[in-house]
Amino acid sequence: MQKCFKLLFLIALMTLAGCASALMAKTEDGMKPYNPDPEKATVVFMRPSAFGGAIQSSVYQYDQTDPKFIGIISTNYKIAYQAEPGQHTFMVVGENADFLEADLAANHIYYVTVEPHWGAFKARFSLDPIPESEFATEDFKDDLAECHFVQNTPASLQWFGDNKADIIEKHDYFYTKWQEKPAEERHRLAKTDGRPL
Repeated sequence: MQKCFKLLFLIALMTLAGCASALMAKTEDGMKPYNPDPEKATVVFMRPSAFGGAIQSSVYQYDQTDPKFIGIISTNYKIAYQAEPGQHTFMVVGENADFLEADLAANHIYYVTVEPHWGAFKARFSLDPIPESEFATEDFKDDLAECHFVQNTPASLQWFGDNKADIIEKHDYFYTKWQEKPAEERHRLAKTDGRPL
């Protein structure tokens, strides 16, 4: 059963890899990718690494039993997401699923790298928080500048609807394994990792 599940989701990933660029829309130059809301926190997910570039990953807020689709992250792209302040769990899906605990403050912006790694068949991904202390570094500025903002489209939302059941199954399988890791191996985004908007 598990082998069948992995094969089916691998097929879904291959479909995603083949048409992700068409599913997400690039924001026009000069246009804001979001309107800052002082009552919410903004999280920017970005993927500056070209490793595993042919494989896309999808990102979700997954606090309870139902995933909230954030978007599809390709190489050299980023997406801004606004969340309620407080405790959240974010998930990235590739060959695996990985998670990030977050404690967000209102009217703050946070940055998270969608980091690719070697996988058995496709790229695996992790969500790596970027602390506020790195915002002034040249590496961070370069990574931020080389990633272009994208936003969801009806096609990306349709992809999510078509694959939601597989995404939930993948969450249930990998989240249990993630919770068994030592606390120091589970990435966390703290309130102090962001800066005021």
